[in-house]
Amino acid sequence: MPLNKINVLDLSTGHLSEPSRIFMCAAAGNGNRLGIMAREEGFFIGAAHADVAEDEGLLPPDLLHCLRFARANGMDYLLFDRNADPQPGLPLYLEGPHGALAFDPDHDWIGSMSVNVADHFDYVLPTGKVTIEAVRPGALSDEQLVIRETPKPLEDADYEAPEGCWLSVGEASVRIGINDETIFAEILPLGYEMAESHGRIDVLRSDLAASIEEEKRALDADSPSL
Repeated sequence: MPLNKINVLDLSTGHLSEPSRIFMCAAAGNGNRLGIMAREEGFFIGAAHADVAEDEGLLPPDLLHCLRFARANGMDYLLFDRNADPQPGLPLYLEGPHGALAFDPDHDWIGSMSVNVADHFDYVLPTGKVTIEAVRPGALSDEQLVIRETPKPLEDADYEAPEGCWLSVGEASVRIGINDETIFAEILPLGYEMAESHGRIDVLRSDLAASIEEEKRALDADSPSL
């Protein structure tokens, strides 16, 4: 039987500026509508809160950006963990002088903009107005936040794809799919899968089922009787 699963993005707490960490600690301790949970190693929050937070200015911009990033990449929740590896594509803050968190300009991330934290969410920081390096809410579309992962090379082995799959072979992107009547393979130019197809083969599932039955009968006929 299938397991009930959720997608969780494991993020370093280094992706949160010092004001955002203060905010999350306070929100988790006082109860909050966004369901922020504090842990010994960091925080836990649902990505679905991105829309509400953006519309109502409930979160600092760097935290909101993490939520939008997670949602754009198909994640349901964010687990901020001080032991997690940094995530390429998100701003990163490192320990600076006197223990304060300083922005790391050498980390590979999407977008760059200085914003005043106090101007972008409804929460008064103990330190007053603070300017951080973050992405202004709404500055990037969800499509711009998507990370395109490099496909893992397949070994020479047997694989199962009950609902079909995409394969990269040389300059081709091969779509192998299945529907009620056919199993098909279609060849498209790699990286431009919306372009014109270079060919497609459709095989009736009923013909395949008939071939399987025919082979079974042939094997049974060749098997010696006991």
